[in-house]
Amino acid sequence: MTATMLVDVTIRAVAAALLHSLWQGALVATVTAVLWWVLRRSRPTARYALGCVALALMVGAWAATAWRTALRCASAIGGELRKAGFKPSLYHADPVYGESRAFADAQNGVHYFDHLAVLRRASMPAVLFEAGVIVNREEENRLSDSKVQNDIAARVVDGIESCVN
Repeated sequence: MTATMLVDVTIRAVAAALLHSLWQGALVATVTAVLWWVLRRSRPTARYALGCVALALMVGAWAATAWRTALRCASAIGGELRKAGFKPSLYHADPVYGESRAFADAQNGVHYFDHLAVLRRASMPAVLFEAGVIVNREEENRLSDSKVQNDIAARVVDGIESCVN
């Protein structure tokens, strides 16, 4: 695991997102062109409204793809960690005030946790995951081991690579 590998993974993820937006945009543009032809004798405001809807659909399609990709990547990271023997924590699912987050993928420990400032304000592709809860003394000791830290990092990279490949 090197910085070069992480940069390569990021480049592939961005390339995959761009590729999806190209075919989605082409599909929306083709349907829009056909509808504009059908509406060629209608009022300009109808064609303008159709163009606005088409642009909104392009943005919506990209957002839906990004959401599905993010969930798939999070599940892939969780799956790689589980294959290495790590167990998902249920901490955020506990019925505690401020917690009690729903699972997006319970098997791999992926929670819906929207509007986190650290991810919302990120200026690059970002992933936030917890490798343990430090208030748990056993986990704290385990996470201080550099072999465990390297294993976690390698599994995260494997999960990201399996997601973007």
